[in-house]
Amino acid sequence: MSMLGMFVESLSGHDRGTVYAVIGETDGRLCLCDGRLHKLDKPKLKNYRHVRQLPTKDASLPQKIAGHQPVTDAEIRRSIKKVVMEQAMQEGGKTLV
Repeated sequence: MSMLGMFVESLSGHDRGTVYAVIGETDGRLCLCDGRLHKLDKPKLKNYRHVRQLPTKDASLPQKIAGHQPVTDAEIRRSIKKVVMEQAMQEGGKTLV
């Protein structure tokens, strides 16, 4: 199953708890972008086992990424912010970032 366009949370490493958008997959690793530190031109590579997929209601960004349409770092930042806010509401105010 492809995770392209999905949102994930890092479970291990110094970036534990950081939310990323999956912008690609290569050699058993995910190419992750957060629009700030890891931008589209230099994504972070992370093993599948070290992330957890987040449930999301924001389908616009995943559809654009999966459809290979142009996406900007600003769009990724906005979408990640929405996802983090949704998660915080579901978990009773606890933030992920």
